[in-house]
Amino acid sequence: MPAGACFWAGHVLCLAPDGNVSICVISHGRHGVIGNLFDEPAETVVARGVAFRRRLETEGRCRVGHCSTCRKPEGSVYAKHQRRLQVA
Repeated sequence: MPAGACFWAGHVLCLAPDGNVSICVISHGRHGVIGNLFDEPAETVVARGVAFRRRLETEGRCRVGHCSTCRKPEGSVYAKHQRRLQVA
């Protein structure tokens, strides 16, 4: 079972037609919903996504209920994407 965050968590979000934003593109369970774009600004929702990923990285996947049974491989943003984030 992978221990760290997968590539997608916090880097790719899933937007549902009702405005709900999920941290995972595969599992849209209620524990993975990090906000609703009809109810709050995108910056707030994205900040929650970043915090969710940090929690996965620091506490480990087994401590985050929504991700604890997921078998997707661990991964991070490619170096070129990280450089863009640092410049922004």
